[in-house]
Amino acid sequence: MARFGDSGACNVNINCPLGNDWQDEKRGVLKIILTTANGADWCTGSLINNTAQDQRPLLLSANHCLEGFSSSFTDIWGFIFNYEAATCANPDSEPSQEQSIVGATLLARYSFSDFALMELSEAVPADFEPYFNGWDRSDNLPAQTFCIHHPEGDIKKISVDRQVPQRTAYTQGNGSGTSHYRVVWDENTTTEPASSGSPLFTPTGDIVGQLHGGLASCSNLNGADWYGRIAISWEGGGSTGNALKTWLDPLNTGATRLSGRDFNRNDPPPAPTARLLADALEVFPNPAREQIRLRQVNPGFLSQEVVCILYNLQGQKISEWVFDADQLQAPRQAEISLSFLGRGLYWLQFETSQESFGLKLMVE
Repeated sequence: MARFGDSGACNVNINCPLGNDWQDEKRGVLKIILTTANGADWCTGSLINNTAQDQRPLLLSANHCLEGFSSSFTDIWGFIFNYEAATCANPDSEPSQEQSIVGATLLARYSFSDFALMELSEAVPADFEPYFNGWDRSDNLPAQTFCIHHPEGDIKKISVDRQVPQRTAYTQGNGSGTSHYRVVWDENTTTEPASSGSPLFTPTGDIVGQLHGGLASCSNLNGADWYGRIAISWEGGGSTGNALKTWLDPLNTGATRLSGRDFNRNDPPPAPTARLLADALEVFPNPAREQIRLRQVNPGFLSQEVVCILYNLQGQKISEWVFDADQLQAPRQAEISLSFLGRGLYWLQFETSQESFGLKLMVE
């Protein structure tokens, strides 16, 4: 039943070097056993934080995982924590599934962006070491993305896309316009059936979507996948039963981003960010030639360092700069020399510990 070992050979275990930076985020990703009267199927989901910081066991997954089921079936679904290899190597025997919760209540779902939000039937025990993943609805394009998932119901894997995702329709048939992110995996990684519902993360570990479907497989490593976007799901269909807003921002803060949190180790509560870094930081001139300048247009907004990372459009990192908040306080400006760059289009990613945004840079 567990489908242990059934995923394709190209899949990379979460505890391989590729997953080293995401050991917190992985603890929020769960295997879902879709128990039915006639057997079982599998999907993936993630615990997700909310602005009340109350450890409410909210789980984000895909709407299509519920298709064909009555909502009452979620009462007997299984949610498996920490189902993974202890090391990078595939284990000879199956990991334990004892860390599990049975049952959930469906709170909201929306077919257009293919999200489903559930609440687990009980609080997550501390010895499961849960991590409540953060989210970003700001609609800023991340410089790259990664996904943690349970392909074919197998142990936890990681996939990475080193390039900027595209906003597109879901070409498999549901949705239109820019409802989804389109990604194509790098590092010979992939997703497979039962990866559905798995979270798509930004470089700062924030969820920006969940897997709807796609063409990727170990035999089609250039196949694309599509993730329903949280920026679309936030307002969703306009009511509590088909939008994320009410559930993820119960305090009505207007937050555009919320960091993940480990309540066991007493992480300080992350501050919801209603004002955008993108609105506070001016980057000019663009198009540019020999240099660009950075300055803060909302004085006092920045209180921490800003990391600026330069990528080419293939997602390869070219250079990185770090600026103290004081360096960007008006009338001060920070300068970045571009004399080492050729003409063309590049990607600038700006990050603080609370949020990030990116923009295209034209060098003439």
